[in-house]
Amino acid sequence: MPPPARSLPRRRADLVVRPLGERGRYVVKDPRSGAYFQIGAHEQFLLDRLDGVQSPTAVRRAFEQEFGEPLTDDELDQFLDAAHAQSFLTTAGAAPPPVTDRPFGRATAALLGQATLDRYPVDDGQPPVAAPQAAPPPAAATPIKEGQSLLNWRLSLYDPDRLFARLVPHLGFVWTRGFVAVSATVVFAAAWVLVANWGELVTGFSSAARWQTVAVAWATVVFVTVFHEFAHGLTLKRYGGESHELGVLLLFFVPCLFCNVTDAWLIRERKKRLWVTLAGGYCDLCVWALAVFAWRLTPTDGLPNFIAFVALSVLGARVILNFNPFMKLDGYYLLSDWLEVPNLMHRGQDRAKAHLRRALWGAPPPDADPHGRAVTTYGLVSYAYALTFLSLMVYGLVRYLWAFVGPPGVAAAVGLAAVLFKSQLAGLASGEVRRMIFGRHSRTAVWLAVLGGLVAVGLVPVSDRAGGTFRVRAVARVELRAPAAGVVREVFFEEGDEVPAGAVVARLEVPDLASRQARKRAEAAEARAKLQLLEAGPNPAELAELTDRVARAERWHGLARADLDRDRAAHQEDLLRLAAAVARSEAEVKQAAATLDRLAALRKEKVVSAEDYDAAAGRAAVCREQLRQAEAEVRAVRTRGTAVSETELAKRAKEQADAIGTLAVLKAGPRKEEVAAARAHLASADEEARYLDELAGKLTVRTARGGLVTTARLRERVGRYVQEGELLVEVEDLAAMEIEVTLREGPAARVQPGQTVAVLPRAFPLHTLGGSVSRVAPAARRPGERPDAVSGTIAAPAAAAPSPDAEGQVVVCCTLADSDLRLRPGMTGYARIECGRRPLWAVVSDGVLRTVRIEFWR
Repeated sequence: MPPPARSLPRRRADLVVRPLGERGRYVVKDPRSGAYFQIGAHEQFLLDRLDGVQSPTAVRRAFEQEFGEPLTDDELDQFLDAAHAQSFLTTAGAAPPPVTDRPFGRATAALLGQATLDRYPVDDGQPPVAAPQAAPPPAAATPIKEGQSLLNWRLSLYDPDRLFARLVPHLGFVWTRGFVAVSATVVFAAAWVLVANWGELVTGFSSAARWQTVAVAWATVVFVTVFHEFAHGLTLKRYGGESHELGVLLLFFVPCLFCNVTDAWLIRERKKRLWVTLAGGYCDLCVWALAVFAWRLTPTDGLPNFIAFVALSVLGARVILNFNPFMKLDGYYLLSDWLEVPNLMHRGQDRAKAHLRRALWGAPPPDADPHGRAVTTYGLVSYAYALTFLSLMVYGLVRYLWAFVGPPGVAAAVGLAAVLFKSQLAGLASGEVRRMIFGRHSRTAVWLAVLGGLVAVGLVPVSDRAGGTFRVRAVARVELRAPAAGVVREVFFEEGDEVPAGAVVARLEVPDLASRQARKRAEAAEARAKLQLLEAGPNPAELAELTDRVARAERWHGLARADLDRDRAAHQEDLLRLAAAVARSEAEVKQAAATLDRLAALRKEKVVSAEDYDAAAGRAAVCREQLRQAEAEVRAVRTRGTAVSETELAKRAKEQADAIGTLAVLKAGPRKEEVAAARAHLASADEEARYLDELAGKLTVRTARGGLVTTARLRERVGRYVQEGELLVEVEDLAAMEIEVTLREGPAARVQPGQTVAVLPRAFPLHTLGGSVSRVAPAARRPGERPDAVSGTIAAPAAAAPSPDAEGQVVVCCTLADSDLRLRPGMTGYARIECGRRPLWAVVSDGVLRTVRIEFWR
């Protein structure tokens, strides 16, 4: 009796299998580990038949009927081994598969500060039935994943699936065509508003450079990031998927938020998967559009306008970076979903490295891929982008640490760079160098020949050249400038006219020059007359008059003194007279008082009548009044005294002293200092008069050298007011021309007079002129400065001063050999100066070294 047919093992009932697109591919979700696997139609058919009942014979027969090709026992056993390794089966006693930490799957992330999207790739199994390949499942989800890269580290925080399930029914309008049409119109309108007001936006950046901007920017980004991640998760929930992870991600050391939307692989329609990826970025665009309108409609000096300005600036940068296809952001996953190539970056860089290994070490070519060309092209570009990004990041870190820490900081940055570049450079060799050395002798010989050739070529002397742009100028050149501020009255030549030496080119007019000349001549004549008067000495007639005046003053002084003596004597007589009168009045007062007393006694006895008593009282009062008048007159005379005579005597004495002093001064003559001051005043007046006369002569502008007038529209300057020293006319002798070559400091150090130069004028692209170096400028100049054509000094640049780190420039003057070409002043081109011969390695290393900042040379 034949043994009973064995049944195939049962697959796990919790496995979720969904079709992926229309190309016969399927996605398998393992709910236990959260892993996703891509399989073909053959594998899906066999996995669906693992019900624990069907026999291998029945499965093979059904497979042959379905696909029209046989399935051998070995192929079926290989499939069962692969399914067992992935824990797809429920076979009792089966050993668990090894736990490895592989990429989690699709997830989204939003960068704090810049919008990003990061979905962790799905494992892409190979379709052959005999050897289905899929990476082992990951370990159970933990908050912090082990073995994560320094450039891609994440931390799970929250399971948002229930929250999304509650929110989706209330937000159904968001996924309608009407909402998309209206929101897209708003976004395009905001873009038009921003372009129309671009100048105002750019000028606002300078005023926004303050600490409040950083605070508002971070608050805005955190707020919008929540909407960004919820947009991904809610869209996934809308289309039937689940999201069980929300957390923090460090992408290239930048803090991010992420929402795991790996369940999007279970969505069959590619359009819906693209919407899940696009939802976050589209949400950012909608918020950005609202910020643009708020910025444009609110007053510029208000807080809402400032917040809107910061929001639209930050969100604009987020959107641009978010759709970068060379970072695992929204743009990358949109491209991956559109091409329907999971793990696009990983697969692309692996194929790019495989092609590089083949080109460098002779390794076998990579396996065939339906999207091989597109995947390889993307891999090469993304790999170059990653290396460039890391290089710039390390370079900036080295500069920063060198400035603040010094060599220890640079050493730390180099150590970090070694760790970062190790993962990026891994896979370029993969043991192929050893295999090439020991097994591919022809390729090894080629490498040795190339290296030896490079060494040999590096020792070969080559021409060392210094090149730069040049400007043609005439050797003999005259600039005629205004000798004084005035009006151009006449111009006798026009641009292009030949001017002989000494010819009058223009005539100026100073409106008040004639008046100034007349005033200055009169002032000089006055100064000359005063000097002659001082040098001639005192006038005899004036001296005689002053002598007589002194004599008269002496006589008048004597008469005044005599008058004073007489007044004093008379004053004494008046005082004696008045004293006698006062004594007489006093006696009368005493007598009147005694009489009044007697009459008062008699009146009491009624002997004297009242009339007699009143008469006596009146007499006594009159006597007292006369006494007061006499005393007042005495005081007045004493006060007046001889003041009039004394005043007259003082006046005569002063007149006598003045006359004597004036006579003494006149006899002494002028002081030497007065004569010197008068002579200096006369010299100054004569010099100013001479200057004005010379200036009047200079108003006729003549050229000291003949040549060609190169000043444009010269006759239009007639009637124009010009300042002193302003350029009027340029005359250049075109018979002898030279070029001024502008070189950087480094190449100019090897330039010497006499070296040959090859000149390529832009006006004659098919001709090369020869010449030689005539002189090298003794001093370098900053970019933007130009040497003054007459004085040779360096004129200040018209624009803002360049950075102190900007490399200086050296001007080299070169003479040209005779040529039939008619070069004109101001023409430009490029010149190469032969600086001798040096080994190729020295020339190349010097050029490379000069691309590095000078503080790193030693």
